[in-house]
Amino acid sequence: MVIGRMTQDGSSSTTSTTVAPKTTIVPVDPEEEDKTTGGSGDDVVDFGISGPTYAGGIDLNYKAPDKSVFNNPTSPYLYKSNDWQIILKTPKDQVVGLQNKLMQAFPGWKPGVLGRINDDKTIAKVKDLLGYINTDEAVKGADIQTALNYYAKNPLEIPTAPQRAAVRLTSPIDLRSSFERGAQAVIGQRLAPAQTKKMVTEFGQMETEYQRGAATGAGGTVVQPPDPTAFAQEQARKLQPTAAKATEYSDYMGILSELLQG
Repeated sequence: MVIGRMTQDGSSSTTSTTVAPKTTIVPVDPEEEDKTTGGSGDDVVDFGISGPTYAGGIDLNYKAPDKSVFNNPTSPYLYKSNDWQIILKTPKDQVVGLQNKLMQAFPGWKPGVLGRINDDKTIAKVKDLLGYINTDEAVKGADIQTALNYYAKNPLEIPTAPQRAAVRLTSPIDLRSSFERGAQAVIGQRLAPAQTKKMVTEFGQMETEYQRGAATGAGGTVVQPPDPTAFAQEQARKLQPTAAKATEYSDYMGILSELLQG
């Protein structure tokens, strides 16, 4: 651009100023990341990312291992943390099939977007899959598709079994009261708090085993837990046999005295 101005003596002068060309920034349409490129005969996902950088966890410098290293039982390939990127070369018409295999291998799991290979949930589940392949001797070192075919028939995560009916336990407060009466009758005193607490736990386990055994309907025999007072008396005799014998002797002498007095 040329700018003119007048000098004090009436003459004119010019100044040349260069103005930078206006830059227009065109936003990228998010849908464009789903576009595909040909070249090798298969349509593969082109993320529209350039340069040695990372985007969305994708390593643009990543190079997948040669196919010959997979499915080798004598020297199984161990997948590395970034090997999940192998799936990014999945042909678009095979993405849904891969996700369906994942759903069969992991019952209850679903992808975030069906048919989208760079779906976060799909990527996360493929990472889980590679961990299983590395440790499971049945498919160790297998390529992803081979492992998926195997796990589709032998699922990795079985749906949670139906919940069992709730087990009804006697209140610890009621148990402690019964235990104190039982112990008093056998050893003439209360049990130590730690002993009583242990007995409450053991009695609860007996009730649980009985109720679960009775609920199976297998036709077997299950033994019902004893009366809490009777249970406490038996435990008190085991815990303090000397005191129990002394109490029995005292009771015997008391009964004998009453008989002699007629």
